[in-house]
This record gives sequence, structure tokens and C-alpha cells, in this order.
Amino acid sequence: MYILKKINHYFDKLEDNIRGALSHVPIIYAIFGGFAVIMFWRAVWESIDILWKSDNEFFRWFFYPPISLVFSIIILLMIGLMVSTFIGHRIIMSGLKNEKKVEERAEEMIKEEEITLAHVMTEIKKIRSDIENKK
Repeated sequence: MYILKKINHYFDKLEDNIRGALSHVPIIYAIFGGFAVIMFWRAVWESIDILWKSDNEFFRWFFYPPISLVFSIIILLMIGLMVSTFIGHRIIMSGLKNEKKVEERAEEMIKEEEITLAHVMTEIKKIRSDIENKK
């Protein structure tokens, strides 16, 4: 158990260091991340293809697409990743709070900023006028 904690701690620190370094070059970070994600899913896909094409009847049955779809949905629901992966927490939270979509909120913010800027410009003109009148 102790050795597992040490290994976990080592890789946790390694991840922190790499993430910290790559965060300064986000495009490179995105490229590395994109390649790694695609390589991961390609390996998963190819592994399932190999197991499905095997002579083992269990693998052929388990990895039959409709059956693997049902099992994967059950697993994703059980571990809590189904909704968060396909919808995301932000969308769920905004729906629960009856918030508007991001685009609608952005439009409102722009309109509010325009009103605020117009008010600021009016105040600046008033202050300028007051200064000129005191001269």
C-alpha cells in the first residue's frame, strides 16, 4: 500500500510540473493533448475490434455493438460520467438556475455595457463642461 501511495504521489507531482510548463504554451498543450486523446481512443477501438474478431465466444458476444452500447451506458451511468461527459455541468447548472444561454447573456452584457458607457460619456461631458465654466 505504501508503494502505491509513493507511485501516486510521484505521478501527481510529475503531472503538476508538466501541466504547469505546458500551460505557458497553450497551442503546444492542445496539440499534445489532442494527439494523446486520439491515440487513446484509437487504441480502445482497435482493442475492441481485436477482441470482437477473436475466437472467444464471450468476447464476440460482449463486444457485439448493441450489447456493448448497453453495457457502456450502464457503466457510464453507474460511475456518474454519462451526463457530465455528454452534456456538461455548466449546461445542467444553468438549466437548474433558469439562466439564459451564454449567447443570450453575452448580448445582455453588451447592451448593459453600452448603457454604462453612454452614462460615463455623459458624466465626462458634464465634468468637462463644469471645468470649462470655472475657468
